[in-house]
Amino acid sequence: MSMAGMITTFTGAFLVVFAVSTVWGKFFSKYDMAGSMIAAGFLIGTMWCLNHGASIGIPGVLNGATGVNLIVQGKDAPWVDMAWAIGAGVFANSIYSGGSVAKAIPTVVSVAAGGLLGGFILSCVGK
Repeated sequence: MSMAGMITTFTGAFLVVFAVSTVWGKFFSKYDMAGSMIAAGFLIGTMWCLNHGASIGIPGVLNGATGVNLIVQGKDAPWVDMAWAIGAGVFANSIYSGGSVAKAIPTVVSVAAGGLLGGFILSCVGK
């Protein structure tokens, strides 16, 4: 992976963590579960388009489909997903803000078990 690819991948991962850390809680505080759903749609949807290469075409602005992607994936690049960035970033932010690692361990174990189970099922079914 080139140096530019490393920089854009780090930037894309940072931006999604920054957006989730700063905005999601405010939406939830103000609108409860509906706020979380709105934040998920706007934040994650927008950041997915930026990070994973949405093909967009805006008449008069961008004529035709333009691939926009910050996170580099594919040949000679590590597999990076926004979920890894969000999980690691929010976990680090929580610890930095005074959160307890011991209280987070059940959640981390549950997330890891769910990811492993989902990956196993996908490997069995997705061939």
